[in-house]
Parts: sequence; structure tokens; C-alpha cells
Amino acid sequence: MFLGRLVPEKGIRYLVEAFKNVKTDKKLVIAGGSSDTDSFMEELKELAKGDDQILFTGFVQGTMLDELYSNAYIYTLPSDLEGMPLSLLEAMSYGNCCLVSDIPECAEVVEDKALIFKKSDVEDLREKLQDACDHPEMVIRMKKQAAAAERKKIMFQPYSAILGRFLSEKTEHTVSMAMPLMLMVKAEFGASLSSITILPGTFANRSEGELRAAGELVGRSMGYN
Repeated sequence: MFLGRLVPEKGIRYLVEAFKNVKTDKKLVIAGGSSDTDSFMEELKELAKGDDQILFTGFVQGTMLDELYSNAYIYTLPSDLEGMPLSLLEAMSYGNCCLVSDIPECAEVVEDKALIFKKSDVEDLREKLQDACDHPEMVIRMKKQAAAAERKKIMFQPYSAILGRFLSEKTEHTVSMAMPLMLMVKAEFGASLSSITILPGTFANRSEGELRAAGELVGRSMGYN
């Protein structure tokens, strides 16, 4: 399944071309409306002409959107360009096995919890699709990993907001308040802290247990349990 705006930079043309050469009884659902004009949608339909396994639903929302996400075998985002791929995040939250292009905007979201193909490479995309269709056990495993990863990100969000508030002030006091949360988040969620700069020596005489306990207190005081 693809779900999003039907515009050239989304790479949907590659997906149609690749899918036409995949041996499977599954269908390719392309859900979404055109952005400015219908010319690209007509181009896609012409490319898919004669293949009754490729379906265009048009714009979807509500129950239909939920049904598509809930029942997709694979969610595919073959984009050449992306900003923040919200549909990809949503697909992962539904526990979908995702197949995305290797552009940073997609690859950094899925990490190692999805299938990745070389951007604009129709043959590589076809091979990844065929492999997924031939190995349902792999797809089931990727679905579980995607769901777990997205739950972890959702759980991390409140703590991320607190850390951002503390660290933005750049004072020893606020950083010392942030450090316990950083340790707790790392312990609970396995979050990488390598990109966060702290003031050295502020916590030298505190044990990790003391810092984590303090962090829990800070979290509760700000309304996060």
C-alpha cells in the first residue's frame, strides 16, 4: 500500500513499475488524491493500465483510512524527497511492515525496523517487494518491530519535551535537573544521549540510582509518571 499525495517526488511511479513485475496474488493499493492537478494521477493510471491488481482509491479518511492501515501487508514510501514523513510514522504506529527509500528522512525514522531500498532504483524496489511477498514470516517480524519501536517513541515524547525545556536554558541548575531524566530515559528506552552536551562535573558525586530517583521526582512534579 501507498498512502499520501500523488505527486512525482513521492516515487509512486517507481512503485507501480516495480509492482507490475512482482509475482504475487496481492494487490497494490494507492490511496490519496492529487495535489494541484490530475495530470500525474492520470499518468499513473496509464502506467498501471491493464493490471487489475493495482487499485486507486482516491482520497481516504476516517474508517477507510483506519482499515487500510490496519490491513496492509506492507506500507511503502518510495519517495525521492520528504520532509517529516507523517504517514510513515502513522503506518509504524499501526504495526505495519514498512518499505522505504534510503533517503535520510525515511531511513532515520525506521532505523533497522523496516525494509529499505535504493532511492529511484526500480529493480531494487521490485526485489524487496518480491522478497517480502515470498517471506511472510519476515513481514510478521518487521510488523512487530515497527509497532514496538513506535510505542517506544511515543512513550519517550513527554521526557523529550522536559529535556528540551531544561537544556534550552543552558544553566548549571537546569542541566543538573535534566541529567537525572536523561539517565532514566536511557535506562528505560535505550535512547541515545550522544548528541546532548552536559556540564561536566555537575553530577560527579551522585550515583546513577540517586540520579534516576531524582529524575523520577522531577518527572512526577511536571505531571509525567
